Amino acid sequence: MMQMPLLRSLAFRLLPASIVVLVAASVHAQIAAPQALKPFSIYNGHPPRTVVGESLVRGGRGKAVLDPVLQGDVVHHEVKIVNDSDTPWTLENLQVCSGCMLNGWTKIIGAGETGSIAFVIPTDAWGGQTLEGTIQADTNAAAPSQLAIDVELEIREFAALDPYRLWLKGSASESIQETCLVVPNADYPFSITGIKTRKGVWIEHEVRKTEHEGQLAYAIDVRNTRKKPGPYQDVLFVQTDHPERPEFKIRIEGRIE
Repeated sequence: MMQMPLLRSLAFRLLPASIVVLVAASVHAQIAAPQALKPFSIYNGHPPRTVVGESLVRGGRGKAVLDPVLQGDVVHHEVKIVNDSDTPWTLENLQVCSGCMLNGWTKIIGAGETGSIAFVIPTDAWGGQTLEGTIQADTNAAAPSQLAIDVELEIREFAALDPYRLWLKGSASESIQETCLVVPNADYPFSITGIKTRKGVWIEHEVRKTEHEGQLAYAIDVRNTRKKPGPYQDVLFVQTDHPERPEFKIRIEGRIE
């Protein structure tokens, strides 16, 4: 008597080729199908308004007070440093203050010459605050043995963002959602007219009108859609009807286990 496994094998062989292909494809899809990516394009937002400036410092100690800017501006600043001694200065171990990104510096400032330290300050997360810190560098000179430049920048608030950066952390099997509360500054009243995403692959979002301390506010809910472990980043570009800031950013960090 023919064994049942053999019968099943013979029956499978007798199936039309198209059916066999469909069955095999279905089995493979159930076993190994990855999460499909929805189509997307990269959106980088409007070019930010750039504020350029410079300060002059003589000797090893000084202060750079920058002109006030509006939240969302990108500040490019250069501090000119005059070496008024009779020996060259070699700058080492340079450190910029919190919130600043180094953008180049003069490594050796000759005697009687002028060097510079350039830095960039993105201000999206600093609305309503005054950035204060010190740029420091060691020198090879006996005096000054260290260069120290205090930096001060007032950043006017366009909107309070609580928080500016949303963290979507948790298991792929659970619902992960966070909310950013947006409160327009009274000096810059605006309405949210829409939201664009840099990629929008692993998130869904919606905006709701609400109130905060009796003032019009907006709640932006962001939900994770990623179903497999891994990190990702995205950006919400919030559209407004205010000419001073037609768009501002909220950053998204996903950490799915």
